[in-house]
Amino acid sequence: MKKIFKFTLAILIACLIFQLTITAFLEEDRKSTVDSDFENIYNMVNMLINDIKNDKKSYGLEEVDFNNIYLGDYIPIYESGQQLSKRCYPIIEDGEWKATVIAFKHNGTWVGQISRRYVDSLPYISSQDKLAIILGEEKEYLKKNSVFVEISDFNSEISVEEPLLTLQDSRYAYGIKQSDLKSVRKINTVNAVPYSNGSGFLDVPLVTKQIMGVAPKYNGACWAATCRAIGLYHGTDKTFNQIYNNAGIVQYGYGTTSASLGVFQNLYNYEAYQIMNANLSHVSYEIDGLRPVYAQMGYTTPGYERAGHAVVIRGYVEYYNSPMYSGSYSYIENENNPATIINQTIPKDSPFPYTGTYVNEQGDTVSIEGELSSIISVTDNND
Repeated sequence: MKKIFKFTLAILIACLIFQLTITAFLEEDRKSTVDSDFENIYNMVNMLINDIKNDKKSYGLEEVDFNNIYLGDYIPIYESGQQLSKRCYPIIEDGEWKATVIAFKHNGTWVGQISRRYVDSLPYISSQDKLAIILGEEKEYLKKNSVFVEISDFNSEISVEEPLLTLQDSRYAYGIKQSDLKSVRKINTVNAVPYSNGSGFLDVPLVTKQIMGVAPKYNGACWAATCRAIGLYHGTDKTFNQIYNNAGIVQYGYGTTSASLGVFQNLYNYEAYQIMNANLSHVSYEIDGLRPVYAQMGYTTPGYERAGHAVVIRGYVEYYNSPMYSGSYSYIENENNPATIINQTIPKDSPFPYTGTYVNEQGDTVSIEGELSSIISVTDNND
């Protein structure tokens, strides 16, 4: 009997050792993959921070000490219970989440967006809290431990005083893995490469496409918000109603590039023309001429190819010694409320890859990807 017990115990110990060895091996392999991605993303974030440090007030980061900030561990993003490949990285100062980096892959190259997205709506977060981003019904949520808090509402501004809530829908709440808010590595812009070959930024008013009382799934006003922002920059204020009436489109429906051209030419009396296959040279020429750029994106996410999105490009930085990136664009994301200024790297093999969130006809917030299809050059002839 004792021999059987000892033999059984030996088998159990051997199985336990084998399991621990396999687990350690897999964990080490996972770490090496994460570390490889992290190195690429960390270097990219250094570039983005370096690009905006002389324009940080525009991003709402004027109180942030860029010499004392850290890139945190990535916070997973979930849609309908599935973890997305794109990641959310907090920029941390003194233990507080100060800015947000969204990182996504385009043709194998990591692309990064930096902004103050989510920051103004965050609850108190300690280093022990477990976090994840959840794309829910017409909203985005931060899962903090076992409860959820709204951090992005596409129809009205968030009140940070609203209580935390529990999501019952398993599409949003099932099987969520979470990360800590922890600083991983200090940002270093002193030796950030690549060096700039030119840059320019314009002070364009922030205009959101979101309209109180209009459900996000029925709101296609990104094109009108882009027209209005460029008009305000040139000193002409036209309402959404005027823009829609001039274009002959039912409020607040989706527009087209030709409709936007007509609005600039007929309602604003501006000179406007479309540029296909636009690249950084076209955009920098416009910005250097003090003309913000109307950028039309075409969606590439399966099921949404017939849709698109319009934003204002308000600035650029051109790189001259980067093997992967042409530079970065500063643009106004009008899908958010309030509108957000984002700085994003531009890989050499793309004129402008795009990722964002979109509320579909079912009312679900989904992650969307796209690419620049054309721009509109707009000149105010009334000056």
